[in-house]
Amino acid sequence: MDISITGVTAQRKFGKTLVRLAPFLDELRDCCDDLETDSESFDVLQLVFKDKPESFLEANGLQGDRLYQVAVGMGVARDFGPETDRTFLCFVADQALQALPHAPLNAELRDAAQSRIEKWACSIGGEFE
Repeated sequence: MDISITGVTAQRKFGKTLVRLAPFLDELRDCCDDLETDSESFDVLQLVFKDKPESFLEANGLQGDRLYQVAVGMGVARDFGPETDRTFLCFVADQALQALPHAPLNAELRDAAQSRIEKWACSIGGEFE
C-alpha cells in the first residue's frame, strides 16, 4: 500500500513545505509499501490536505484506478516555517492515522499500516533536536 500526500490550498507555503520535507515524507509514503493489497479495493491511500479546520475529514472513496482518497483539514492558521517542521510532520502522521479507519481495509492490514505510520512518527523526533 502506498500513501500519497497532496493539497488543495491557497497557501503556497504548504507546497514549499512538502518539497522541503520530501525526504521525511518519502519515508512515510514508503513505510507501508510492502503491505499486500491485492485483495483490497485500492493500493494508494491519498491524503488531500485542504484549507479546513484540522478536525475536517471527508472520505471521498475510490477515485480512479485503485486510489482511495480522504480529504483532511490542515488548519486555517497553520504556520509552515522551518521552525515548525517537526510539528508539521507529526501533524501529517496524525491526519494519516485519522484517515486510515475510513479506508475499506481488512482489520489486519489496517492494524499493520497504523503500526508502521506510528513507528514513522516516532522516528522523526531525533532529526530535529
